[in-house]
Amino acid sequence: MKTDSLLWRRLSPWAIAVFSTAGLIDKLKFGIYVIPVAFTGAMDGLPKAAWLTALMLLLVHTLALSWLKWWRFHYALDQDQQRFELRTGALFKTEQRIPLARIQNVRIDQPLPLRIIDKVNLIIETAGSQGSEATLFAISGSEAQALKLQLVPATLSPPTSAPAPACDALRRTPAQLFAHGVCFNNLTWLAVVLGPVLSQSDWLIDEQWLAQNPQWTTGTSVLMPETPLSVALVAALFLLLCYLLLSLASGLACLLKYHPYRLSFGDARLQRTGGVITRQQDLMQTHRIQSLQLHQSGLARMVGLWLLTLKQVQGSSHDANHSNAMHLPALSETETQTSLTRIDRRFRLPEQWTAINRFWLWRRIGWSSLALLTLTALVAAITDLSALQWVLLLVGLWPAVAMACWLRWRHWGYASDACGLWIRHGLLGQSLTLLPWSKWQSVATVQTPAMTSRQLMTLKLSLASGRYLLPCLNLEQAEALMQQGLNQVRGDRRPWL
Repeated sequence: MKTDSLLWRRLSPWAIAVFSTAGLIDKLKFGIYVIPVAFTGAMDGLPKAAWLTALMLLLVHTLALSWLKWWRFHYALDQDQQRFELRTGALFKTEQRIPLARIQNVRIDQPLPLRIIDKVNLIIETAGSQGSEATLFAISGSEAQALKLQLVPATLSPPTSAPAPACDALRRTPAQLFAHGVCFNNLTWLAVVLGPVLSQSDWLIDEQWLAQNPQWTTGTSVLMPETPLSVALVAALFLLLCYLLLSLASGLACLLKYHPYRLSFGDARLQRTGGVITRQQDLMQTHRIQSLQLHQSGLARMVGLWLLTLKQVQGSSHDANHSNAMHLPALSETETQTSLTRIDRRFRLPEQWTAINRFWLWRRIGWSSLALLTLTALVAAITDLSALQWVLLLVGLWPAVAMACWLRWRHWGYASDACGLWIRHGLLGQSLTLLPWSKWQSVATVQTPAMTSRQLMTLKLSLASGRYLLPCLNLEQAEALMQQGLNQVRGDRRPWL
């Protein structure tokens, strides 16, 4: 239904360039399907004029579609109905209405091309949206700032929260951001980077060139002796060097993503600004936080740094990640508790943790030992190891597996207070997760036959930010936690979002 009383606005004409660039990138992705046809030689007979004509038609189609998309894109803020409305669609008309009460985050991005023309993108996120709910492309910075304050007013916060003063802010220096990127580097990326390279290593070796330069073969044989211990040592040093290089790249990426980092606390809202290549501004209301997590990698634990992640409602897509979360990087031990207090004065780090039952440890050691026994037996069968060598290999690896299981069990624990349930887990590093009682959605219990005989139970907690597991609790402990959480939810009539 058309509403003429609203002040409908149109995007800047620069949005046509943004739409055209995105459209060309999408079309170029389909070029991968042309490559197999080109290798067959079926396109060798095409004249150059045909290629030129196809390219021109592609550009004209993209520009026309982008202009039509810009012409049909309108947006307006309905203050009476408290909602944000959009009318979009190049060929098919789409009307979208977003209640202001359901907007959980508003972000302003300014990539490098938009910085040249002094324009920004305004991104609106709602609960359960896959990525962004709506995006206003290439609008002025002043309009984006004014619209952001109207979309996320400070008066929507419930009166029970007790935020810090509006002037309070957290800043990170370039050195702190670089150290955060180095310490929180993901080791799995090492396998992602080295996997394709090592799988194609035979392409990198030119036997003819090596035959013409025998000095390289001699040097390689000196660096890589044929003894198994030396080969393992050189391989370990190579992996360590790759990991260090990847850590340096991660530190640089963190610096480019966050600097100059500034997080403002106050008016029941959190506002983060920063970014070298793409300038970003995130605005989040504190009562939208569904859970929070304090993470510490093994290297970060050695230097005493924490990462605080504030999680909102998780997206409905199957691969929803932390794109709808706000991060507080490179926090020291003192800054961690201070930041929690700034967000909500009720948040306190636990001083004591209750461990889970040892049955979890013995079960993990048993299953891990069985897997290790099977794996070493398979390796012995393939490599023709003797019985003595197979036993030595098994004896050498088993303590490491048992130690990993013990460290994992050692870190499992929980603590509860008036605010919510804290869960701790990890291996070399550790993660502390706070699940506020008021945000619980459902509780499930799991008991295997072995756990039933031992009066043990596993809790599965569902929140809007995701699902969480607390394994191998005594029956009395599990029922007490479950009852406490359900009683808190039943007695809290405030909107859970």
